[in-house]
Amino acid sequence: MKRMILAAVAALCASCAPMTPTAFSRGDAEPKQFSKDDYECERDARNVRGNDCHQMDLYEKCMKSKGYQPIPGTANRGVCG
Repeated sequence: MKRMILAAVAALCASCAPMTPTAFSRGDAEPKQFSKDDYECERDARNVRGNDCHQMDLYEKCMKSKGYQPIPGTANRGVCG
């Protein structure tokens, strides 16, 4: 019985793993411009119904549409896989 409970708790904890957003870079973007673009993409993603993974995907697509490239090694490796 204890093993069953531990397995259930472990499965629940795995689904709560924090998501780490992908980091982006654009060579010509000043910090002020990056902050503006980041804010707009995050705002737009949060206003869409769906789960966190869907919102994260929309954020990443938005940043890419503004010319930003993902920084290698920073891709989201949370529960969205």
